[in-house]
Amino acid sequence: KAMPSQHHKKRLNTPSADYLIAWVGGEPIGHLLIRWSGTDNTFLAAKNLGYPYVEAVGVRVDFWSKGVGTQLMQKAQDLVKEKGFGKIGVAVGLDNERAKGLYKKLGYVDSRFGEFEVNWDYVDETGQEKSEGEICVYLVKELK
Repeated sequence: KAMPSQHHKKRLNTPSADYLIAWVGGEPIGHLLIRWSGTDNTFLAAKNLGYPYVEAVGVRVDFWSKGVGTQLMQKAQDLVKEKGFGKIGVAVGLDNERAKGLYKKLGYVDSRFGEFEVNWDYVDETGQEKSEGEICVYLVKELK
């Protein structure tokens, strides 16, 4: 109920990726996916970035502004550094001011690649397959 299992199953089976899930009292409250070989987004893949890409960042609404997103992103950054990468990237929707604020606070900057579309498929609570998308910008952070 808190986070639809259809999303988890697909992400847990993503090749060359780690799926981080934040838990409180046995309940999942947030998640993100680290793609070690970069994104499968056509626009970004054409850039041959050569460093990990974070996607599917989400925190349950009742846990917004409680540091969950910050902790997930910091853990992702730590893992990326441990594997020897010096950079990490994330796409963020143009209208997602909360996420853009978090990434800015954590030191991410605009890659200057311009706007591009991100699309995804999912199964809703009634079992119907759906597709959605949004216009994004790509942010990067140099890891020290």
